Amino acid sequence: MQSTNQKIKNAILNSFLDKNTFEQNDEYAAKLIANTKDETMYNRILDEVQHCKSFTFAVAFIESGILNSLKTVLKDLNVQGRILTSTYLYFNKPQMFRELLKLPNVEIRVYEQNHGKFHAKGYLFQHEGYQSALVGSSNFTAGALKVNKEWNLLFTSHNNGKLTEDIASEIEEQWKGASKLSPEWIDEYEKKYKIQNKPAIKVVSQSVDEDNSNYSIIKPNKMQKEALKNLQKLRLLRETKGLIISATGTGKTYLAALDVKNYNPKRFLFVAHREQILKKSLDSFHKVLGGDKKTNYGILSGNTKNTDAKYLFATVQTLSKAENLNQFKRDEFDYILIDEAHHVGSKIYGKLLDYFTPDFLLGMTATPERSDDKNIYELFDYNVPYEIRL
Repeated sequence: MQSTNQKIKNAILNSFLDKNTFEQNDEYAAKLIANTKDETMYNRILDEVQHCKSFTFAVAFIESGILNSLKTVLKDLNVQGRILTSTYLYFNKPQMFRELLKLPNVEIRVYEQNHGKFHAKGYLFQHEGYQSALVGSSNFTAGALKVNKEWNLLFTSHNNGKLTEDIASEIEEQWKGASKLSPEWIDEYEKKYKIQNKPAIKVVSQSVDEDNSNYSIIKPNKMQKEALKNLQKLRLLRETKGLIISATGTGKTYLAALDVKNYNPKRFLFVAHREQILKKSLDSFHKVLGGDKKTNYGILSGNTKNTDAKYLFATVQTLSKAENLNQFKRDEFDYILIDEAHHVGSKIYGKLLDYFTPDFLLGMTATPERSDDKNIYELFDYNVPYEIRL
């Protein structure tokens, strides 16, 4: 019977040298974890936690929701853990840090921005006589662990293996320079978080338009200025489609409104999949564009049928129905915007794209990559005038 050391040796040789010569061992084999239907990062991490002696996570970004699963697993285990995370880009929410404090038998430290940009994504597990590690592109978020097309390498080595030793050494160095997580630390962080997450626009002054309707004069931020300039360049090249990739919280709705203001369409159509998005977006557009909110702006949804407005905000479910779609000419709108554009690969959005012939079509999304075979970039002619991700 082979020893654990021999099994690990054969697995390494099988993975990296010759799979036909050396015996395969799934328990110790190196492999790519890319969130397929057969294996996700989420399942692999929880499985490793349940079978290891201790673990260390070094991840820049963490979401609160995914911590509940880890908390449940750790509750019945005698496993010691450490989590090293960061304040990088102020992505992590104060509430998430409070949830971290509730994890049993886990020590938490935070690598702060004044020490540098911490963007690590690694998971190290200590077993009896050996270590396993997951290193790649996945932060500890639901999307990165379950859905997104991520690349993460799982590998195993003896305790004195050079690669895992290097990883452990790097973690220790950053761990020593990090701050211990405490309720007091979180209170101070929350103050900074609120400052950093101010609205993505600046209201320069309040004005009254010719209809005696109050509106705000909006000054675009640096990101929006660059995106607006690139959108204008795109249209000067006679391109009719564009896709803005903009992370949540970077002000993409105001960016869209500012571009519509520059374009000055005869009629404008905003399409989303939820009425709640329409109402919030309509308010943002009104702040930028002004005009009589009751006559210039309208919503077409299951609850509201205002189809005559210059600026029409419609749910895709209602608009795609034949009796509603046929009310409009194919060239009714010279500017159409699709919010959450990663959905446009579905049949219901296909109806709209096949029917309308706008002068310009803009898609906006934070996540253009899909888990199916639909190519969102292709639907917008591969024109990406601006991209900002976390």
